[in-house]
Amino acid sequence: MDTRLDPKNTTPFEVLTCRIRPDEHFSAQKTWHCDALPRPPFFHHRPVQCTSVSSYAVVGNIICVSLAAVGTYCFDMVSRMWSFAGDWQMPFSGKAEYVPELKLWFGVSADNHQLPCAANLSLVPGGHAPEKQECYIWGDPNLPVDWLPDLYYPAQMVCLGSGRFCIMNYFEDMVGRSSWMGELSDADGDPIAVFSGLEVLAGNGNDNGKESSSDSGKNSSSDSDKESSSDSDKESSSDRGKEIGLRMIKHKSRLFRHSDTHCIQSVL
Repeated sequence: MDTRLDPKNTTPFEVLTCRIRPDEHFSAQKTWHCDALPRPPFFHHRPVQCTSVSSYAVVGNIICVSLAAVGTYCFDMVSRMWSFAGDWQMPFSGKAEYVPELKLWFGVSADNHQLPCAANLSLVPGGHAPEKQECYIWGDPNLPVDWLPDLYYPAQMVCLGSGRFCIMNYFEDMVGRSSWMGELSDADGDPIAVFSGLEVLAGNGNDNGKESSSDSGKNSSSDSDKESSSDSDKESSSDRGKEIGLRMIKHKSRLFRHSDTHCIQSVL
């Protein structure tokens, strides 16, 4: 399914399967095929307009899809039936991935496309929106003041397994920049991408599941890296983390800046 759905497309939702296909020249062999799945019912809301998928996740055998200004729908991969969960959005931007060790879904926050987010989506197939007290967004208050978030490129988050992630953030470095109009936009700076290693743990081993703000991750940097303190970041996330028994450790960050051009074509 494309993230931007065109109602004129007769097969907007497909499954890629490998099955045996008889060939007149060769013996029967397995090949890949795109088979159409039941047309999503949310096209009924906007029969002649394109619809954007804001977030998606897999909950058991259910594919959950949130659409901007429409709501959240669920597709049962066993019965191949669609259902309407509600006129609310899941709290993610793009893909949310389930981490079995933490029993939560992780991705980029819908409220801030540069921050990681965790939420419990287990009740979404039953038509229940994620509880706000079970939604957690981590921030980084120690970014350089001259870095502005790139509004055109949201963060990307990759699950590495065992509660470990790599998040890619995009910024515009405004150091030494000036504007004739008196104001700077996010397109006036030098584009940079920052790769950060994150680790999320459940509690800290205590019986009450609470953590100490003294437990902090370590940030290190090389000559091409930007260094930021993680102590205050850990302290701010600690207070909120106690609510759901999570703590985040931010590890090393690496900066990518192309010296010959102001355009980053792609990252990862």
